[in-house]
Amino acid sequence: MNALMTTLARSLEPVKQWYSGLQAREQFLVSRGAVAAVALLLVGGLLQLHAAVGKAQAAVVRKQDDLAYIISHLGELQGTSGAAPDLTSPLSSIVERTAGDSGLGDQLKTNQPEGDNSLRVKFEGANFDTLVLWVSSLQQEQGIQVQSATIDRATAGTVVATLVLARQ
Repeated sequence: MNALMTTLARSLEPVKQWYSGLQAREQFLVSRGAVAAVALLLVGGLLQLHAAVGKAQAAVVRKQDDLAYIISHLGELQGTSGAAPDLTSPLSSIVERTAGDSGLGDQLKTNQPEGDNSLRVKFEGANFDTLVLWVSSLQQEQGIQVQSATIDRATAGTVVATLVLARQ
């Protein structure tokens, strides 16, 4: 610490010599200017800090609103249908029926068994949001899980998706 102070004092020596070479009036102006510059830097820093805090507070409020919305719709998100999963029908027929019911019937291009109790399906030109809702309803209402998924963007809002689905 002492070495740091010594180094700092040595580096300020030319500034002290320059300052002492000024006339009294110039010294007064330089000292007041330095105080004003420090004050401006502090005020500027505080203003930026205040703006950053304001943005952070606004983000927190938005996230709290989002959380309140999610909590208020939690029943819908968890699936309140209460219907028992169809364990008697083949997986392929459940997938075809539910895809058709959700508006994805025309986009379902392939539907192939993949091992025991799993199925590989491919959708082309499917609306992404509709596909996600369909997968969610399969899980909640039928107990069918996605084992793997490959989703590529086709056009704005549509995708080409290959999913491997299996019963729990």
